[in-house]
Amino acid sequence: YYPDGLVKVKATAATRMAFEYEPALKKVSSVSTTFFNQKGAKVATKATQFKYDGKGNLSFAQNSDGQKIAMTYDNRGRIATITDQAKKVVKIEYEERYGKPAVVSRPGLGTIQVSYKANGEINKVDSKEGPSVAMQVASTFNNLLDIIAPATAELYL
Repeated sequence: YYPDGLVKVKATAATRMAFEYEPALKKVSSVSTTFFNQKGAKVATKATQFKYDGKGNLSFAQNSDGQKIAMTYDNRGRIATITDQAKKVVKIEYEERYGKPAVVSRPGLGTIQVSYKANGEINKVDSKEGPSVAMQVASTFNNLLDIIAPATAELYL
């Protein structure tokens, strides 16, 4: 641990993760992960960097595998857009009652509409363009999760 209590190194038999932080925000700025085989020999390394906007929201992340993600937020701090390394954009609009996603779109490809029951549970998910939009959106979200995975325990997203 660092003197301020933030995690410095997390280690298991198979991995060693070294964390660095953005000093003003005390949020992860980089994670260097070293992977070891069963004999304890180093077999691979991966580096991930994180950047934040003025409000402390994650705005950019990239790793040494070439994955990148950029995000913007609405005035309530909710994700408004996600753009990946292939420049695929996902836009998210929210419904007011629960603040949950109501419209998720891939410009030029299509839109997913989500409606909710009175208790806030999902009522219906619909897309005129069919499953291809859902596949593209899922791909972008999975990319986001892959990139931030090394820091998720420390990022508090």
